[in-house]
Amino acid sequence: AFCKSCIRPGGHEEKDIYLVDLLEEYEKEKISKAADASASGADASFAEMTLVQKIKAVDNVVDDNIRQMLVMDGGDMEILDIKENGVNIDIYIRYLGACSGCASSATGTLFAIENILKEKLDQNIRVLPI
Repeated sequence: AFCKSCIRPGGHEEKDIYLVDLLEEYEKEKISKAADASASGADASFAEMTLVQKIKAVDNVVDDNIRQMLVMDGGDMEILDIKENGVNIDIYIRYLGACSGCASSATGTLFAIENILKEKLDQNIRVLPI
């Protein structure tokens, strides 16, 4: 049978930590993470973010989803600027390494990068290589 001494103080066995303590700690951590996420703009739409938040968001998506694809072929990319252009959000990039001279960088690779950014951040993103 289960005596429930581990749930809260007052059972027949003294414990160093109880389930209610763990749950309280978990809830505090969860609330703290949610506050941090909203402070960093993670819940804001991409169009409403500040320029710094947009750059960080784009960098995160590039690091998580795009960069490894480019590095495997001996290339890379850097984000030069982000500008609002009417309804569009233009992201200016520069290819590095093998990508800088590759014919695919202006077609297939560019299309893949733009689609990933549109999917992850905002449908109005345009990626423009310089």
